Amino acid sequence: MIPRATGGSWNKPFFWLINPYLSHLRFALIASLLFIGIGNSAYAGPVLLQDSYIFTGANAYLNFGASPSLPVTSNYSGTSYLQFAVNSYVPTGTIGKDVAKATLKIFVNSVIAQGSFNVSLVTGNWSEETIRGNNKPSIGAQLIGPIAITSASAKHWISIDITNQVKDWLDGSSVNNGLALVGANGINASFDSKESAAFSQAPEIDIIMKGVPGIQGPKGDIGPTGATGALGPTGATGATGAQGPIGLIGLTGATGPKGDTGSVTPELTALIAKVNSLQATVTSLQEANTKLTTDVNNLKSTVSSLQSDVIVGLGSVMTYDSANQSVLFTGVDVHIEKALLNKSVFKHLNHLYGIILD
Repeated sequence: MIPRATGGSWNKPFFWLINPYLSHLRFALIASLLFIGIGNSAYAGPVLLQDSYIFTGANAYLNFGASPSLPVTSNYSGTSYLQFAVNSYVPTGTIGKDVAKATLKIFVNSVIAQGSFNVSLVTGNWSEETIRGNNKPSIGAQLIGPIAITSASAKHWISIDITNQVKDWLDGSSVNNGLALVGANGINASFDSKESAAFSQAPEIDIIMKGVPGIQGPKGDIGPTGATGALGPTGATGATGAQGPIGLIGLTGATGPKGDTGSVTPELTALIAKVNSLQATVTSLQEANTKLTTDVNNLKSTVSSLQSDVIVGLGSVMTYDSANQSVLFTGVDVHIEKALLNKSVFKHLNHLYGIILD
């Protein structure tokens, strides 16, 4: 709902007059309580310095700086303005790269007609107490949009990422004159302002800072061994390595099957014939030697038998008288003296009787 103006100013109840001061005090207290920790740090958000809106046409001379709502329309050319104390909120020395994320959050009070709006950069100075349609500040390029608003958006927050713009403000590459909510596509909706008493859901910016990494903690215990993974595919065959040293001689293998008979040359045939002839000659000589050995053995046996017969015969007719050293022939009257006998006869008798004669 758009408040009604009278004579260029608002008829404000008492709490409307004091509510802006309470709102500033509330955000100042929140801004002073910075949460500092390891990792990303979220802050309560910069103070909303001022908010207002303007209409063009017949209402261009009116100021709405104390309104509890911030209308955005396209048929009345209604545009709302917001300005936050971003640079004075963050710690001293903060620059753009220290910001992890910055989010503009606005609460949808009511939706009369669906449509969309854009977020643009305000490039001129303004004050919520004096801004009107006929002295509105200039608006730069569109930053974000279009952002759709439907009937379902009513009584809900809308979050808009403005990280890059906040970084530009902190780096000084852009002057912080605030943001403008510009209606489009037939929209007629309103957002809560910092003067809202019905819901007290004023626009805000949430800034998440990149924290300073803490000291690395001690190394943890080794975890349990995980399950063996599936067998991977066989890799490509590697290059052939250098030849290794010659190994030890192995055991003799089993005798293989007999091979086919090879071809015989004439020279080999002649040589085989000579070998066979020599083998036959050797065999014949061996047989002759065997026969000769047999004959010799037979002759020896015959001689031995004859010797036995001679000894037996002599023993029957001859005795030896050792006292007289004479041989006596039984049945023979002749006495044979040693001197009368041929010495060679006694040598033969020595072989027969074992007599040792000098």
